[in-house]
Formats: sequence, structure tokens, C-alpha cells
Amino acid sequence: MAESNKLTQKKIDAAKPLDKAYKLYDGGGLFLFVHPNGGKYWRLKYRFGGKEKTLAIGVYPLVTLKAARESAFEAKKLLHDGLDPSAQKQSVKKAAKMVVKGQGILDLAEAWYDSRVGKKSRNTLLGDSQSLVYIRTFFKSNMDINELTARDMADFVEWLNAKDVPARADRVLQIAAAIWDYAVSKGIASSERRNPTDTAKALLTRYVSTPEPHLSVDDLPLFFYSLLKDDKITAMSKYLVLLTALLAPRNRSIVTARWSQVDFERRILFMPAESMKMKNDFLMPLSDWAVSLLTELKAVTGSHEFVFPAMRHDSQTGAVGIKLGHQALKRCGFDGRHKGKPNTTMHGFRHLMTNICAVNGKDILTTDLALGHVSKAALQKAGFDSLPHYLTAQDFHLEERRELAQWYSDYLRWYYDQAVAQLHDEGVTDFFSNWKLFYQRWGV
Repeated sequence: MAESNKLTQKKIDAAKPLDKAYKLYDGGGLFLFVHPNGGKYWRLKYRFGGKEKTLAIGVYPLVTLKAARESAFEAKKLLHDGLDPSAQKQSVKKAAKMVVKGQGILDLAEAWYDSRVGKKSRNTLLGDSQSLVYIRTFFKSNMDINELTARDMADFVEWLNAKDVPARADRVLQIAAAIWDYAVSKGIASSERRNPTDTAKALLTRYVSTPEPHLSVDDLPLFFYSLLKDDKITAMSKYLVLLTALLAPRNRSIVTARWSQVDFERRILFMPAESMKMKNDFLMPLSDWAVSLLTELKAVTGSHEFVFPAMRHDSQTGAVGIKLGHQALKRCGFDGRHKGKPNTTMHGFRHLMTNICAVNGKDILTTDLALGHVSKAALQKAGFDSLPHYLTAQDFHLEERRELAQWYSDYLRWYYDQAVAQLHDEGVTDFFSNWKLFYQRWGV
């Protein structure tokens, strides 16, 4: 390792100008450039993007030896974060031109985020706050948003690509675009200027999504057998997993379901807009088996607001979290760590339903609607000329979806009954007796 802090005040003062410029090295890339005219200039040599570059730190003695070392240290911290110190220095100069308070990109990022609080879910806000970290790091100079150029955004995207987080990078750039649009809506940025993120989108490393881990049809007998046999898995967890497998809802929708949303007479589970990804009310038809499971569950939790009431005193919502289901899957061995048992998640049951329906030739539009998906092209083909038109039709294709729900339930029930028969042969007959944690929580 190269020796650092080789220069002293005495050596610097003793350095005299020569016919040609020369350098006095302090170590770590920092050096003093002595000009023939007698000027002494601090410089930092570094590499960025595979190229050697030089950062101008200041003129000695206005910038002391100690101050030069501190500046070099700060520059190296920027390099560690994947930022070019020279580019950051230029950003600071741009930011210095800012006159009106609130025009800085970081000020606007905070204002944009605050405008979403109370309107978006806690998980969405959490994801956005994590994405904003990248914007705060790169644009730490808080440059005036009106100084932001397409070149700045291109540099930002190159920096994001180097982080190798394509899914996150895509969302970060979406947020950057939204911040610009927010500034335009507030009259801070000109609506006549093109959003500088537009041309940068093409530079993003392409994100290839991978589906959630999920079961195959061949895994179903062992899955049901493992779930039912393990008496350490609570009854609440088993009902949660079984109803998720049957209904294939989004995680948030099932764990926040209230008894007031269950209509046993119409055999409907009502999903309010706040629990749906597309923010539209949704009616989910219930099969015979789903009604039976909910009836059994209501005998225990029916006096509570939630179908799956929390079993922890510190619960913020009053309902269980989806983690309860994931823990049950892990307990069953379906976490990718046990031979013969693939990894799966609660969300993976949606993929399982999609695959089973597709293989068995079920109508694609009906399957999409059963999952709460919105395919604009398919809806238009079916006679719905706009998305808002569809969103007002809670019961669109309800009877078709009811028929599909019963078929899918019967399909899964066949494999479930195989597991039950095998357990009966082994002398295991009681699958839903473990309510210990629930009784401890509620004092029943």
C-alpha cells in the first residue's frame, strides 16, 4: 500500500517554482501541483469508470494541508458510493445558483413524498422511501430542478445500473419522473420543458421479472399432507393457507378481510378498494369448500372484527400478517431447503391457479378477472370501452367466475382428499385442533 501523509507544512513552504511544473505527492492520489509562476494547487488523482481523472481541490495556502486531506477523504467516500467527485463538484456549483427555497430536487422529493402520505398504503410508502435513498445519494447537492438536464439523468441512470438493482432502479427513475411532474404541477418547473427522465429510460438495464416461487400440480398431494399432519402449525395458519390456496387473493386482501365482508347467503367475499392493487371494489365468489372453511373458522373467530384476528398484543392493524402463512409453509418444508419439496410463497398460489386454469383450457379473461387482474385489451374486446367503465362493474363476469371458483376448488379438493385419506390410514384424524396461541391471546 502506498504511503500516505508524506507532505509536511515545511516541505510545502520550501517548494520553489522551477522552469517546469512539478508535483509533490502526499499519497493516496493527493498531490500539490507547483506551477512555474509560483502558484501551488491541490489536486486528487483517481479512477472512475475505468478512466484516470483529476479533481481540483483548491489553491494553497487558502486550502491548507489539513483541509486538502479532508477534501480528498470526502472525495473517496463519494467514489465508494459509486459517484464521480468531479461531477458532484459541478452539481454543487449548479446548486449554488439556486435562489428560491423549495426548488432543490431533494426539497421537491420530500414534498412529493409527503403529498402521498395518507393516500398510499404503508408498504407503498416504505418502498418509495427506500427508492428515494438513491436520489438523495446521487443528488446530495440538492441542485435546482430547473438546472436538471437529460445529461444529468443519463449519468444518474449509469450510476443506478452500476448498482445492479434493475427492479429498484426502474422504480427510482419512475419516482424521479414523478418528482419533475410534481414540480411542474406546482409551477416550479416549466411545462414547456420535456421531462429530463424521458430519454434516460432507454439506458436502464432491462429488468426481467421472475415469478414468485410456487407449487406445481404434482406437489399438491405432499403439500396438503405436510400441512395437515404437522400439529405444531396452528389451526389459524392452516385455515389461512387453505383459503389462500382456494381463493388465490392478494396477500393484503386475505389477511385484512373482515367478517362484515363475508356474505354467506350470496356466497361472496367483498374486497374493498383499499385492499386491491387496482384500487377498485371487487367481489370474489366462494366455492362450497371455501364456505365450509369459513363457517368452521367463524365458530372460533366470528366474535372478532377480522376473519384472522391478530395473536399479538402489539399488532398495528388488529389482524394477522401474511408472515403467519409464510411461517406455515416453511414449517411444512416448502422453503426450498428440503429435498422433494420446492420453495413456495403465499403469493405463489396465484401463479398456481393461473397455470392450472391455463393447462385445463379455462377462459383467460375469466381467470384474469378471478385474480383481480385488469387486461385493458381483453376488457375492450369484451365490450368494455374504458377502464373506469370496468371499475364500476363489481360483478362483471361474476357467474363465470363463480363457476370457475367451484371448478378450481373441486380440482384442489381432489388432491386434498388424497392427503386426508393417507393421514386417516396413519391414524391421524384431527387437523385443526391447535388453537393454543389464539386462546392465550384472547383469553378464551
